[in-house]
Amino acid sequence: MRDYNPYLRKTEDFVSLKTDNIFTSLKMLLATPVKIKGIDVSHWNGTVDWAKVKASGIDFAIIKATEADYFLDDKWNINWRAAIDHEIIVTPYHFFRDNVKGAPQLDWFMKNTDSYLNVVDGKTIAWADVETDNGSGVAARQNRLYGYCSGAVAYGLQSGYYSSKSKWESLIGNPAWTNDFLQWVASWTPASSPVLPIGWTTEKCKFWQFGIYPTYSWAFPVEGAGTVDVNWFYGTVQELRDLLGYSAPPPVDCCEEIRAEIKRLDAEIRFIKGELGSLNQRADLTEQDIVLLNQDMAQIDIIIAEVRKIFC
Repeated sequence: MRDYNPYLRKTEDFVSLKTDNIFTSLKMLLATPVKIKGIDVSHWNGTVDWAKVKASGIDFAIIKATEADYFLDDKWNINWRAAIDHEIIVTPYHFFRDNVKGAPQLDWFMKNTDSYLNVVDGKTIAWADVETDNGSGVAARQNRLYGYCSGAVAYGLQSGYYSSKSKWESLIGNPAWTNDFLQWVASWTPASSPVLPIGWTTEKCKFWQFGIYPTYSWAFPVEGAGTVDVNWFYGTVQELRDLLGYSAPPPVDCCEEIRAEIKRLDAEIRFIKGELGSLNQRADLTEQDIVLLNQDMAQIDIIIAEVRKIFC
């Protein structure tokens, strides 16, 4: 079998191959699920250095405020305001106890958080941390959790619950209203996606607590918070701000990996456009060849703009 003579290759063949590679890279970028980094903290984390947390690349924090109808986290005030001061997106959580009715728990939560929630302009999420059995039974536990969540919505907030597959299924089951509220799953695994409780959906479950730093090797590093739970939010910083109703968004930068990839693709595109300039002077190219190549470049410019819109 004869080898292919490299001198028979045409420049336009090389350019077409390069444009094909760029299309492939762009499609991979568009298909990659966008996730941003977050942590959740309580008094168990001690004094958090929020400047170091922010420098670690953390975009959001879910902060414990209250528990049952009697306990106020003594770090709530400091954590909430300091996180905001360091431009970290915040939302609070309440540790749910099933031996107390839902309404008193919500009243306690609102009494201790209402003035803080006004620090940001938005409809924050009043999370309920569901992970303990305090002896009420499944039916009562369901009613009390529903009372807490629906009450928060009536108040004008959003609401939802944190739990793991095993905890949720044993404590709550799969009530008809499971997907009436937002979901935050605990699924400690290096897998590319979490294991959801029965009845939960990816549409409602946008938050994933996937490990503890530094306990789990797959957890991203976070400085300033000691041993800390790490989380993903499925979406961009702007999408999280939109979810929480933040106004006047600050400029949102691309993540480092995406920015580097776009810079690389930009360099390739500049090179190819230079090649196209020389190809336009070639007598052996048909007008149709040139039209097709220029159409490719126009399409690449459109996709680059879409990538920037999503990631930047």
